[in-house]
Amino acid sequence: MQIGTKSLFFFILIQLLACQSRPAQESTEFDPVLAKATISTATFYDVRGEDCDQPDSLQMNCASIDFEFPQVKTKKAEVDTKISRDVRAYLAAILSGGAPLQDSTALEEAAQLFWSYREEMEGSAMYNSFVAESSYEVLLDQPDYLTIEVNSYTYQGGAHGSPSALVQSYELESGKALGLEDIFTDLAALKTIAEAQFRQERQDAFEQGFEFDDLFAFALPANFGLTKAGLYCHYLAYEVGPYALGNTIFTIPFSELEGILRPPFDTW
Repeated sequence: MQIGTKSLFFFILIQLLACQSRPAQESTEFDPVLAKATISTATFYDVRGEDCDQPDSLQMNCASIDFEFPQVKTKKAEVDTKISRDVRAYLAAILSGGAPLQDSTALEEAAQLFWSYREEMEGSAMYNSFVAESSYEVLLDQPDYLTIEVNSYTYQGGAHGSPSALVQSYELESGKALGLEDIFTDLAALKTIAEAQFRQERQDAFEQGFEFDDLFAFALPANFGLTKAGLYCHYLAYEVGPYALGNTIFTIPFSELEGILRPPFDTW
């Protein structure tokens, strides 16, 4: 059967319109072909105040919780649950200021404490500045290992806000959160390498007189993770230096870690 020129034109046009009308959707299903974790974005949002509908520059009474965090889907539901609990517990602790919760992962319960703290500040300049926000990045997504980073900032009264982070690597078969001892054979040697890298990254601070001492002693980072390039280190303010030093982030290449990596990381 032959199709006329006009009929062919309309046939192609209909096909193009059909393709354009399909909304893009982010899959949250595990992909067995790629055998990797699938990451989608979860949110928790709550805003309160009298002028939150105004532009930021005009807001005088508005506070908000605006969280974006990873939702992980793997081939094992128990692994997904483990990662979800870790992330939610971190965010809940930020909102609650570390106060104990009936459910350490319940963002709703933690949010009530956040708003209660704000009410205690009513009448002060700090009352209108309450905020909690987060974003995330996937640092490594391989068939056997996943590394996520969740960065947050909160202000709940006081001299300044509090930036923080959760960086964690997981073994996807078991759901185990990897510690440094799971990756390295010699933590003392790792500490020496990490301190040298830190000094190189923050050379400006050391040139201005900063030095590690009893108050701010150098230590291995609490937030670290595997990437394709090496060991990712995220030092928070106050962790090994004063608030003014801020966060310090760097990656130690695998080439500098040879001889102290456990299998299978010694072949990465």
